[in-house]
Amino acid sequence: MLRRSRQSARSAAPAPDFAPHVHRPLGSAGSTPVSAGNGAWVNFTAGAHGTLFDPTSSPAATTEMRSQAVQFAATATAPGGPFVVITNTAVLQP
Repeated sequence: MLRRSRQSARSAAPAPDFAPHVHRPLGSAGSTPVSAGNGAWVNFTAGAHGTLFDPTSSPAATTEMRSQAVQFAATATAPGGPFVVITNTAVLQP
């Protein structure tokens, strides 16, 4: 006989009520500032889920992902930053 633990029997806590967020897709080269409530995402057309760490499926996508991650961290304290910096649009959805 299987028993359910008390933890799994409880309902999940409600999600916190945050202010509305603005999110937009990015696909053109250049720097884009992001901030709390003003986020962005990049859709890759090359690579796989683990491409950030394993370049086997697309070395170009790995390079772009790593570049974006490093530039984002490097601009975290820059005036107007942090920024998402796109350099290789060939691996991105426009």
